[in-house]
Amino acid sequence: MTEAELYLSLSSSFDQNLYSYLSKAWKNLPGMLVVGGLTLGGIGDIMATGGSKKAIRAQRKAIEEELKQIPIQAGWQVGRLGQERQDALSRLSTMYAAAGLRPTGTPTTMLKSVAKGYEKDIEMTAYNAWLQTKRGQQLIKQLRAQEKALAKAQKWQIGSTILTGAGMGASLFT
Repeated sequence: MTEAELYLSLSSSFDQNLYSYLSKAWKNLPGMLVVGGLTLGGIGDIMATGGSKKAIRAQRKAIEEELKQIPIQAGWQVGRLGQERQDALSRLSTMYAAAGLRPTGTPTTMLKSVAKGYEKDIEMTAYNAWLQTKRGQQLIKQLRAQEKALAKAQKWQIGSTILTGAGMGASLFT
């Protein structure tokens, strides 16, 4: 066999092997595309779930920070109301004394009424702070539950994507 004939026979054999390989790969291309598409879809789902978890966590952290401010603000309001009460009672006492009235009867009733009004405002401020805190704590519990649910959903999505891709790929490659 001459060198040219040997080259032609090897070249022909190589071409047949290459054609055989490419035709098998081409037949498997739909399966590879399905597996690749499912993988990319799964990655997208996982990233979306992770983004949702981050958004919920950020919202929960913001609420936790706001809850820290409630007692501070309520304390400031109670202190302000207490000071206003003292100022109002002092002004009334001074006005009654300047008018020559003794602290009995109507002046006393008026002072007690003003003091009770401020006490109710102080109690209402404390109650509203307590109520706000409770609502915030409930919302934080709900957000924590959502975080946990998303974490579980993310695990299930990963498993589902892997199994679906493996099943479809196996069915297309066989």
